[in-house]
Amino acid sequence: MEPYFHKSDKWSYEKEHRLLLCLYSADFYLLPKSCEAKFINNNNIKKEKLSAFNDALYEIDKPIFSSITQEPDCMPMYRVPSEAIKSVTFGCRSSLEFIDAVKSKLKESNMTNIKLFISIIDKVDYSLRFTKEKI
Repeated sequence: MEPYFHKSDKWSYEKEHRLLLCLYSADFYLLPKSCEAKFINNNNIKKEKLSAFNDALYEIDKPIFSSITQEPDCMPMYRVPSEAIKSVTFGCRSSLEFIDAVKSKLKESNMTNIKLFISIIDKVDYSLRFTKEKI
């Protein structure tokens, strides 16, 4: 468990909080559409239980067998109250399309009070700089 709770001081600017939750208690799971046959053939899921989450992912409420949580392609998801989200920071490799999609989702969800930051690599000292962005 130690690697999950320790982090170098060099990353302290992230002000990160880590929570460990039981994989079996997830609210729902996301599965890549490219892995659909694998999960169905292994009897982890039934096709009729899959619903589209987006172009690349399926959403499933609960898998048939808990062994699906051991699959590296399975993503357990937990609902978070919107008021718990204070800011979103985009990594320096985030695409403009991704940033725009997140902004749109925040507007849709009436979460316009959230602070947005975009990180860029400083060309002089190779550190990250953060610029504030508007929704």
